[in-house]
Amino acid sequence: MPFLQTPGRFESALLTDAFMNDTLENSTSPSHFEIVSVSNRQQQKQFLNFPWTLYAGDENWVPPLRHRQKQLVNFARHPFYEEAEAQTFLAFKDGQVAGRIAAIIDRAHNAYYKERRGMFGFFECIDDQQVAHGLLRAAQDWHAERGNTCMRGPLNPSMN
Repeated sequence: MPFLQTPGRFESALLTDAFMNDTLENSTSPSHFEIVSVSNRQQQKQFLNFPWTLYAGDENWVPPLRHRQKQLVNFARHPFYEEAEAQTFLAFKDGQVAGRIAAIIDRAHNAYYKERRGMFGFFECIDDQQVAHGLLRAAQDWHAERGNTCMRGPLNPSMN
């Protein structure tokens, strides 16, 4: 059952307990991975470089400007984060980065719309449903700990 407009519960059209449990229990290949909060420069570099690894050889991928990415995820100063907050997460599988996500709170948006909505962005992941759900669950849990009642995404801050 989705968490839509249920007072006191975390809303998310993406993640429901039943959906998560069903997906994890019925997986044909168990996945062993770890989700960590990005907390040091090495992890920041891994977070920023992961798309180049994930999409290497994909002729259809158009990479973002590298020098702007640090600002957009709040690893360097950006005006958006004067009224916002973010936490980035990495997924590791077999010692390698397997995915990334940023949980973002835009306080100006929430004040204007009078809501407690969190966003997620910078979501990239290997083709592994459990790793994808783990990343989304980390963002959802981070938002829930801060009192947000729903989560929307993917949405990335931009230079505009």
